[in-house]
Amino acid sequence: IGLHPRQALSLQRHAHRRELWYVIDGVVVIILNGRVLTLTAGQELEVPLGAVHSMINLSREPVLLYEQQIGLCREDDAVRLYDYAGRPTSAIDPKDRVALRSIERYKSLIRLL
Repeated sequence: IGLHPRQALSLQRHAHRRELWYVIDGVVVIILNGRVLTLTAGQELEVPLGAVHSMINLSREPVLLYEQQIGLCREDDAVRLYDYAGRPTSAIDPKDRVALRSIERYKSLIRLL
């Protein structure tokens, strides 16, 4: 995955796959189940099945990541919860605290783009 400077991927979750991310180059900010993490080259992260996640490049340098998808790897498995580019999103259960906390964090970070 290549992530240009000042770019974010949508906040999403998957019901049928988990992902492994390995940062090859750059610094990327990750939202994972409402937590904000920063990964640099050489670091990796597992995104568990069903986890709310996104990656954001707040830097002025490109980020390059390797992503391995494990499970059912189809694009219709991605449930988009929020997207800074305005693409359609799914309805959020008001009791889903993880999703709501993740959306709050996502919104605060994309303001920095």
